[in-house]
Amino acid sequence: MTNNRTIIAACVAALLASTPVFAKDSSHFHEADWSKVKSYGNVSVSQDSVESWGAWTDFVEPAAGGPIVNPIQLLGAGSVDRYRNIPGTVTPPVNPPVDTGVCGAGDWCGYSVFTQSGENSRSRYNSDDDHGHHGSKKGYSGGLFALTLTAPDGSPGEGTASWRLASPETGSELANSGSPMWANFGGGDLSPEVWDTRTVKQWVAAHWEGQGRNRRWVSGHFERVTETYLKFSEGEQWNNTDNGLAHFMASDKSEDGYGFMKGFSDNLKANEATNAIDRTPFDWLGDRPFTDAIKAKDSQVAVGEYSRTVWAYTNGQDSERYPYESESTPTTTRGFYVAGLSTPQAYLDAQKAGDVVALYSGGSFDGNSQGHVAILVNFKPATWSGVWYGGDNKNAMNFMATGDVVGAKITSNAVASIPELNSSRVSYAGSVQGTFYGQQAATIGGLTNVSKSVNDQVINTQNAVFLVNKVASTSASPK
Repeated sequence: MTNNRTIIAACVAALLASTPVFAKDSSHFHEADWSKVKSYGNVSVSQDSVESWGAWTDFVEPAAGGPIVNPIQLLGAGSVDRYRNIPGTVTPPVNPPVDTGVCGAGDWCGYSVFTQSGENSRSRYNSDDDHGHHGSKKGYSGGLFALTLTAPDGSPGEGTASWRLASPETGSELANSGSPMWANFGGGDLSPEVWDTRTVKQWVAAHWEGQGRNRRWVSGHFERVTETYLKFSEGEQWNNTDNGLAHFMASDKSEDGYGFMKGFSDNLKANEATNAIDRTPFDWLGDRPFTDAIKAKDSQVAVGEYSRTVWAYTNGQDSERYPYESESTPTTTRGFYVAGLSTPQAYLDAQKAGDVVALYSGGSFDGNSQGHVAILVNFKPATWSGVWYGGDNKNAMNFMATGDVVGAKITSNAVASIPELNSSRVSYAGSVQGTFYGQQAATIGGLTNVSKSVNDQVINTQNAVFLVNKVASTSASPK
């Protein structure tokens, strides 16, 4: 148990957030101090660079013990950046990502894990079922996702919501919500008051009791009495009230089919995400990294689930039906998504000019379970590095990745095994992509498609969405 906690602390607590370098001053940090701080073992923070794994080179503390870190406390609110912008020259990104066309102007763009299947049939479009890492549980595919939200004057109330799902390889549309669905934005419910009874000791003062000849003096004493008390006040158990545009519930039912879509509340006491997303295997640590990341995300990020069943699936590209046994055979597309409004390029350029390094922490979700994620972004060289920790079972996905920052997106150029968490026979291959969200890059959402091999034989393929929030930031020059 202690060793597992040490591993998770090294992978997730990520580097620096619990060390003095991030607590020196409330307004700025100095990179010069990094050489004085040990990240793990004998590795200092200053050793991190685009050419090496730096703080990840020495991953695990000795068996005698490691840092005690609560990953939940590292999840920043993500909506506020304490560091002012540094003026810089706005330059166009080199080799920007190809525009797939699935996400249009004004849409919330992102990523999804999903399944797509006909009734009583094998999934038509999902990840390799033969290597599903949850036994009988179905593996999820990965896709690009576009969300269109229309609310009355941008305020809470009734409006519409629609979505489109596309292949990450070709950009071709795989499914959509059909007509815009009626949606209710904002609002939400509070847990009700809960009253209960309990038995307590109550002091009874000395007093005369009775009348006339029966009158007698009673000494002070304790008595057991039953009292009614407020066990939980309104909203104490859960609080789903949230008037942000990213918080909504949409549904639709027509002759062609039916569906729904949710945007989870980001209140710290919200239970919508917990109810919709399976409990994580990390319950023994008392946390749910992806669920907790939802409650700390930027307000311009929407995370939730969706489903649509159609009686005769129609391809959005050429309107040709897929070959089903009959036109009445229902096909269901179901998934989870992360989408948002990408960070303005001007802000990212300012971070680059200021040589800002930012730490992000959060979680991943593959449709069945949650994992821990930590990402370190170096804005000046436009690079990033990250770790994904999925657990300690033989099929767990424990890998690291590095890549480039291109505009408001991150793309991987290498995916590799974490030696301390995998045997020498284990290797990883795949890709990571993501997007900075919010006006101040407070959140990164993305998609991983990674395979795990033992002796060059694939044993598990996982598609997962991830969500991380900025927990610390530093610049080479004082602000």
